[in-house]
Amino acid sequence: MINYDIKAKVADIKKYNPNPNDTFFIDSNVLIWIFSSKHARGNDKHGIYQAKEYTAFIHKALKAKSKLYVCGLSFSEMSHFIEDMEYKHFSNLYPEVTRKEYRHNYQFERNNVIEEINSAWSAVSLATEMIELNVDISSVESSVSLISTSMLDGYDVFLVSATKTHGIINILTDDGDFSSLEGVKLFTANHGVIKSANEQGKLV
Repeated sequence: MINYDIKAKVADIKKYNPNPNDTFFIDSNVLIWIFSSKHARGNDKHGIYQAKEYTAFIHKALKAKSKLYVCGLSFSEMSHFIEDMEYKHFSNLYPEVTRKEYRHNYQFERNNVIEEINSAWSAVSLATEMIELNVDISSVESSVSLISTSMLDGYDVFLVSATKTHGIINILTDDGDFSSLEGVKLFTANHGVIKSANEQGKLV
């Protein structure tokens, strides 16, 4: 069990109805469950409630004409996740094949990975808008500070930097690390985060 120290405001997406004035930045883990045809249904170990709850919320947000945003790193993370999931499936059958061998020596598998990445990102592009993400000295310095005062990883601090630059405080994610961040409103179906937020008076 994760001991979440909630700093963000937290909203349970099962109980929130988006409206036309809402703007949401969608984290990459949510994009996978909604827009990747191979991974949207989840599996026996991962992604069952995520695929259901986040897909339902995005449908409501699109119907309400809320603004949905991603950034360039969203593509990088989605691509990595898709290849990672495909490799894990492949390695169940061929455990002796390394990740690099899988990428270079199995062209049919590589083609499938690229096809899934293209398909998923095309779907994302139709439903969302792209915001700029600048990785320069200023953003790196800001990220160094942010990573030391939160539980975010090296990717997520840049995502947060992009949302702050564009005035977006609503983040749709299943990643509980974002709950350690002050000044944002976390929209989530993560049961552990919602429970902790309720106990700590941060559920809105």
